[in-house]
Amino acid sequence: MNFLRLLIVAITLSSCGNLPSCGELDVVGPDTLPKAGNQISVTTWNVGYGTMGASADFIADGGEHLRALDAREVAKAVRDIGARAGTGATHAFELPQEPGYFFLKIKRYYAAVVTEVPIHGTDQKWVLMNIHLSAFDDGANVRQAQVQAVLDFAKNEYAKGNYVVLGGDWNMRISDKEFAHTTSDENLFWIYDFPEGLLPNGWRFGVDKRTPTVRTLHKPYVEGENSDHHPVTAEFSIR
Repeated sequence: MNFLRLLIVAITLSSCGNLPSCGELDVVGPDTLPKAGNQISVTTWNVGYGTMGASADFIADGGEHLRALDAREVAKAVRDIGARAGTGATHAFELPQEPGYFFLKIKRYYAAVVTEVPIHGTDQKWVLMNIHLSAFDDGANVRQAQVQAVLDFAKNEYAKGNYVVLGGDWNMRISDKEFAHTTSDENLFWIYDFPEGLLPNGWRFGVDKRTPTVRTLHKPYVEGENSDHHPVTAEFSIR
């Protein structure tokens, strides 16, 4: 049995210019990697736009900074990130977008990165969809539309006989467990629960209820506090 481990990174595209193109993406790496088998291990990790150094906060969360503080921190964050797998097609799947501009000049574009991993000895695939949803949309309406688009895509792939894994930064509260925190109410304006009613029958989340999944970035991270940017690893097997 082949056992495969993949690392995928949650990203959002930001631009002051034209809409980034969606579609096929270039995959950097050797082309001699193995195909997957009946079992797969996937790690998803939001690296914070590649800019979250030790002193980073974010203005939209109530912090002071809009851009990376240090180019060296960006290089450190994205170094050695990659996937170890024999992949098929990898493409960007466009999601519903936020209206208007962020701070009057920045347009954030949302797309899911879809990677197809052939399963050895079959015509089926592991279809991995890595998402990073909106966070500051009014009433979470854009997030709701993005979740629906993600699930519609997943259901279509599942109907083809493929095995679908969805992961990334949902920017919603997944677990119903409450954790102690010191964040003021004014910095919790963007937090909404995941709309579980949209999940197809029999579909479910893999959630570690011992670990918080939401954190505001109104101040720099302090070790020991809650974080929603920890890497998350899950193992999946074909029944």
